[in-house]
Amino acid sequence: MKLSPLEARIVSCVCKGERNARIAEQVGLDEDGVKRSLKEIYTKLGVSDRLELALYCLRGGAVECE
Repeated sequence: MKLSPLEARIVSCVCKGERNARIAEQVGLDEDGVKRSLKEIYTKLGVSDRLELALYCLRGGAVECE
């Protein structure tokens, strides 16, 4: 499933090791919005947490980590 541009930005931030508060500042959401978005991203990509998300990206998943 394809990620929205906002979701892709959030994934990029996660792959850089940024925390939810910093991600929220960068993408214009509050922390709860980031948490909701991450749950949606996890569901779309079939992962369960940040580590699996980063590994998914590194293994050539749909989103590239910068």
